[in-house]
Amino acid sequence: MERDNYCYVSADKPALVMQYAYGGSVNNGHGDPFMMMILPNEQYVTNATIQFYAFSGFISDITIVVLQQTSPSNSVLLDSVPLVSDWVPLYCAEGELCGYTLRWEINNGFHSLRHTSNLVPVAVYVYGFGSYQGYGHPAAMALKNLEVLECSDGGVRLADGDTSTEGRVEVCQGGVWGTICNDHWSQADTDVVCGELGLLSSGVTDRFYGEGEGPILLDNVECLGVESTVLECLYDTHTSDCYHSQDAGAVCLPYPEPVVELQQSPPNMTQYFAGYDLTLSCLVSVSPEVVGRVSVIATWSKDDREYSNNWDSRISVSPAALTSEGVYETSLAFSPLDSRDTGTYQCMAVLTSYTGVHLANATVTTSLTVEDLPKIFVQLQLLGIENCYEWMQVISTSNPLHQFNAVLTECHRRC
Repeated sequence: MERDNYCYVSADKPALVMQYAYGGSVNNGHGDPFMMMILPNEQYVTNATIQFYAFSGFISDITIVVLQQTSPSNSVLLDSVPLVSDWVPLYCAEGELCGYTLRWEINNGFHSLRHTSNLVPVAVYVYGFGSYQGYGHPAAMALKNLEVLECSDGGVRLADGDTSTEGRVEVCQGGVWGTICNDHWSQADTDVVCGELGLLSSGVTDRFYGEGEGPILLDNVECLGVESTVLECLYDTHTSDCYHSQDAGAVCLPYPEPVVELQQSPPNMTQYFAGYDLTLSCLVSVSPEVVGRVSVIATWSKDDREYSNNWDSRISVSPAALTSEGVYETSLAFSPLDSRDTGTYQCMAVLTSYTGVHLANATVTTSLTVEDLPKIFVQLQLLGIENCYEWMQVISTSNPLHQFNAVLTECHRRC
């Protein structure tokens, strides 16, 4: 990360983030490399007492980070004195303002730091640079237990099955995994579970995979079969009459991969020369059981770089469309070919659910070597003179794209 740039890190589980600084010119002096732990927002404080000691020969400062949307001038007090200075804004993801930071020189000893509001979090870091050493560490932090969630609400998984596509149905609610009671468990319920996992339902609904652990979260689930998650279905949370011996199971199947075929027009062209038109067509066939249940996306790439219509005005890309033969077709048309078109071309077909879940994919690849059109040398044979005209016959040509066969050519008038 370049100097004076900022990086925002987010995680759904506790993470330890360290920042490493290279050695070099720092604060008008020379410093060795050092590494410092970066506090998560949850461990910022609203007031702190810090002890600061600058070693002889070190350039030492503190850095303060304040999480508020307006400049904290007059709001942050160091030894009861407002830090009135040019605070530097800090930005999070997508350019959102997260807070402000300030580097400040202080003397050795104990210091108090606080925000005038007890609701605004503040972080303090101490660092120092010397000719052969460097150090940096948080000066204060809130030590408290961070809540760790087992899972994200709405998640679903299959447990204890013979394969990864079958097993006891477990859902996440309130950050905890639990099971579903099989009262009124139906085909539509299995369809939703399998669909949420990016799988097809096998039609098997009455399968037991052993007793689960933890809470029984849902009972009397009633899905229509079109929901994106089982928590969107109707269900009952009163599960006191359920036992883990009634845990619901599901048997799902992976989506079959699409069949991808590559065709070209003209069909018999084996050598490719600049100046001629060429169309590559990618035909994608999907299994009948998934037609109407999936979205088909087909994309072209050249040398692992995705093609788009704004690459070159000579080349046009058509989106995948369903043909009358029941296959999806997309084409890459060169009008005309150019030597720059030499490369490896790939068509990738991706099946996704209508909720955006990736289901399956397949690819087909071909290579083109486009050459400049060679000079053409033609050998002629005089057939005779008739009515003041010479009639000639082409008997050979060096152009590999043209084969002349006893073509008579009127060359020029003799009389």
